[in-house]
Amino acid sequence: ECSFDMKRFEADLKNTAIGAWVDKNRAISNAVGASGTPAFFINGKVLKGAQPFERFKAIIDEEIVAANTAGKQGEEWLKERLKANNKDLSAYLHGGKNPPPVSSKSKKSKSQRPPDRTVYKVSVDPKTDAIKGNVNAPVTVAVFSEFQCPFCKRVLLSLEAIEKEFGEKVRIVFKHNPLPFHKDAFPASEAAMCANDQGKFWEYHDKLFDNQRALKAENLNAYATELGLNMAQFKRCMESGTHKELITADQELAGKVTARGTPNTFINGRKLTGAKPADEFKALVAEELKKAEKLAVAKNIAPEKLYDEIIKDGKVFEPLDAKVNTFDISKSNLIGSPKAKVQIVEFSDFQCPFCSRVGKPLKEVQAHYGKDLVVAFKHFPLNFHKEAKEAAIASECAGEQGKFWEYHDALFANQKELVQKKWDDYAKSTGLDTDKFESCMESGKFKDKVEADMAEARKAQVRGTPTIFINGRKFTSPSGYNKAAFVSVIDKYILKKGKKK
Repeated sequence: ECSFDMKRFEADLKNTAIGAWVDKNRAISNAVGASGTPAFFINGKVLKGAQPFERFKAIIDEEIVAANTAGKQGEEWLKERLKANNKDLSAYLHGGKNPPPVSSKSKKSKSQRPPDRTVYKVSVDPKTDAIKGNVNAPVTVAVFSEFQCPFCKRVLLSLEAIEKEFGEKVRIVFKHNPLPFHKDAFPASEAAMCANDQGKFWEYHDKLFDNQRALKAENLNAYATELGLNMAQFKRCMESGTHKELITADQELAGKVTARGTPNTFINGRKLTGAKPADEFKALVAEELKKAEKLAVAKNIAPEKLYDEIIKDGKVFEPLDAKVNTFDISKSNLIGSPKAKVQIVEFSDFQCPFCSRVGKPLKEVQAHYGKDLVVAFKHFPLNFHKEAKEAAIASECAGEQGKFWEYHDALFANQKELVQKKWDDYAKSTGLDTDKFESCMESGKFKDKVEADMAEARKAQVRGTPTIFINGRKFTSPSGYNKAAFVSVIDKYILKKGKKK
C-alpha cells in the first residue's frame, strides 16, 4: 500500500502559497483563452477538448520538423518556440508578466472567444436514425460518435446529465462517424444498427461502450446473444452489409458539418467539440430550448417540423470547390493514364509532415479505380521549408531515370533528415545511376519545372500543402485524406454513382 502523510496534506491545504500558485495557473489559462478542460498547449500551439490522436500527432510532427530545420533542441529552443507560437503564454510563463486575476464572480474574461452561434444543417431522419427520448422534442442533440473512441464514452456522462435535467424536452440522436484508424469501429456501428432493427440499439450501444477493447466479430455476436436478439436475423444483417450505406452517409454528413474527429455534438445545429463538461451541455440546451419554444409559438410550427425549421438555413460544407481549374499534367509524374476520366492533382512539399500521409491513400485510390483515375504530382515547396525546393529538384532528377515515385517515397520516409541533404544516399538506395544523378543536380535543369508547378499553384490560389484537386476542383476533407474520403467524393460528385464502389 502507498503511505500518505495526512498531517502534511492538511497543512498543504492551508498553505496560501500553494493556493496562490493554483490561482495563478487559473488566471494564465483564462488569459490565453483556455476556458474549459482539457486544453493542451504543444510548444504554445493550442488544442482544445478531447481531440483524437491524429490531431496531436500532426502538431508534434510539425514541431519536430521545425526543430530539425533549425538544428536546435533543449530548454532554450523550447522557450524560443513557445515565444514564436504563443507570445502571451510565453510572457506569463517565462517573461515575468502577471495575468489579470480571475473574477471571484466567474465573469467571462475579455480574452475568451465568444460562443460559436453557427447553426449547421445536421439532418435527422426519425425513420432511420437511432433516437432516444421524445422523437418530437424541441431540442435535438445529435452526436457524431464511434464505439472505439475513449472520448466518446466520456461524453455519455454529459448526455445523461442533460437527459435527466430536460427530460422530454430533448432527444438524443446517434450519428456514426467511425474513424479510419479505429479498425473495429465500422463493424461495431453496423452491429449497433442491426440491433436497432430489433429495437435494441441503445442497449447494444451501452454494451459496446462498456467493452471498448473487445469489438471483434465474435464479441459483437456475443453481445447480441446476451441481449436476446434473434441471432439468425442479426447475422444476416451483418453479412449482407445492410447498414453500410447509412453509416457512410453519416460519415459524409460529418464532413459537411466539419465534425472533425469524435465526439462532436450538435445541439439544434450548434456544435460542441469533444467531451465537454455537463454544465456546458446544459447551458447550450437551455439556451436553445428557449429559442425553439419561442419560434414554435411565433410561427405556429408543429413539433415534428420544428427541428427542420431551425436548421433549414444551416451551414453545410461541400468537399469540392465550385471553381474548376485547368492543370497541365503533360510533364508531371503520374500514377495511371493521363487520359483517365478522373484526374487528381496533388501539390506537395517534401518537408511538409502532412504531405507524407497523402501518398499512401492516393496510391490506394488509384488502384481502386485503375484505368479510370490518374494521380499527378506537382511541386509547391513552401518558403520556410529550406530544403524542400532542392528535394523537389532531386526527385525530378530521379524521375529522369524513371524512379520518381521510389525517390518520392525515400524522401518522405526520411523527412526528418532532409536538412542533411543526403540526396546521393537516397539516389543509391533507390538504385539510380549516381553519376547521372549528380550531373543532373549540378545542372539545375529541373529548377524551371519546379517553379512552373509553383506558378500553377499560385494561379489556383494554393496557399499550403498538401492541396488536392479532383478534376480541377479543390478537395477538402475534414476527416483527412484517406481512401474512404476520396472514394466517397469521387463516386458521388464525379462519377455520379448511387453507391460507394
